Amino acid sequence: PVPHPGHDSVLCFSHPKVREFYREVIANFFTEFPEIDSFHYLTTDADGEFCDPELCPRCRGLSKLDQRDRLSRFLSDVMEKARPGIKIFNTAFDWERNKFGVWQMLIRQAAMPQDVGLCMAGCTDPATYERQSHEAIREARRVTWKSGQMLIGREAFHRFENLRVCRDHFISDYPFGVVAKVRRWADLKADGFFDVRGRFFASDFFLNSLVCREAILDPHLDAERLSGKFAREFFEFAGDEVLEAWKLIERGDRITSNAFTFPSASYLTQYLGWFWGTHVPPLPDAGKFIAQPEDLNEVTPYAALGYVYHDGNFQEQEHNSGTGMLNSLEYYRKACQKLQEAILKVRKRESPPACRVFMGKDYVWDPQKQLKAVKDYYELMCYATECTGSYHVLHSLYHTLKNAGKENKYGRQGKPYLKQYADSLEQLDLFCELMYAEKMIVNHKYGTYTNNGEKLACVSAVRNFLDKL
Repeated sequence: PVPHPGHDSVLCFSHPKVREFYREVIANFFTEFPEIDSFHYLTTDADGEFCDPELCPRCRGLSKLDQRDRLSRFLSDVMEKARPGIKIFNTAFDWERNKFGVWQMLIRQAAMPQDVGLCMAGCTDPATYERQSHEAIREARRVTWKSGQMLIGREAFHRFENLRVCRDHFISDYPFGVVAKVRRWADLKADGFFDVRGRFFASDFFLNSLVCREAILDPHLDAERLSGKFAREFFEFAGDEVLEAWKLIERGDRITSNAFTFPSASYLTQYLGWFWGTHVPPLPDAGKFIAQPEDLNEVTPYAALGYVYHDGNFQEQEHNSGTGMLNSLEYYRKACQKLQEAILKVRKRESPPACRVFMGKDYVWDPQKQLKAVKDYYELMCYATECTGSYHVLHSLYHTLKNAGKENKYGRQGKPYLKQYADSLEQLDLFCELMYAEKMIVNHKYGTYTNNGEKLACVSAVRNFLDKL
């Protein structure tokens, strides 16, 4: 083991004993699981997989990209011997950020063996609402196609960390978005995709599963016709209200997708749980809020037929993300109203045949419970989106003013967003308490959003600041 910033140590792959250990692990794995014919591996998650080129005596001068290439070729060679015909997938996660760069990553990918494919998300890491399609993933398809390699999408069709509170039973049915996601990879002629998280509990049923299957069979089907079919089949007399709610969710998701620039590991991530892991109040006396790190390592701007995702400098990216999130609120709120109308109108019924196919013949499905779990999810989306969106706007505003030497104007100019932040954060905390009491949230201590008084302390600090203006 060698020292590594932020970690106790990492195993140095330059050491022959480490490589021998990997060979043994791989041989044992394929002996136990000979049916495995593809293998995806993730590197640089939490920046802890490779040696520091400046600290490790064996890897000195060997960049992280060089170490990544070395590992990929090693896995290709050793796995092919253990399991002939194996397809392995490198990952783009975190490598397409500015610290390394998507174009440099793709140059390296082109030099990989044919059996080393690429797994890539639309924006570094998935989100349930994200469906970006741009020059970076199109170039990834061109590079892998030309090199005889496979390309698969890294997706979030059911749930993901972007709106995970703790261990919870929320349902995120959004059929229009599922079709859009499948269509993206089909239009790219990708070799497939996989759902990174799936369901958090095996007992939770998602209509997304059925929609995904239909979209795989026909990626260019009529999404509204399919959604209407499922709305009427599953919710009968409340089908019209459910379909209208799904349309409103889709309008909100399209806006939020365009505003998605800060996924996991970002300086100010848009994922609620991760956001709270590094959060401080949006006030000019909070050290992290007013500090500007030198290396933001954020996502590169990508062109997409006249539109540019993640456009501008850091402050502009933040402002666009924050305002985009706030602009989506109108549609999520209206969707919750429609879902509530559907809950009052729907009647209990036997489990539909398609539900029993997925969940088992004895599964008891309750349409009211299903709709409430969806409504609760999008009500949470409203509070989380308003809180994190206003925070991004405030952070952008402060640093824009600071760069102009006018940070003393922050309080006055940021006042409406500061109030919006405090109000939505208080509502978010109260809503999570209610969901905990209803057992929708299973355990406060699981995950990064915990109830320890920290959030309400932020609310008090912001309101005290506003009172002094």
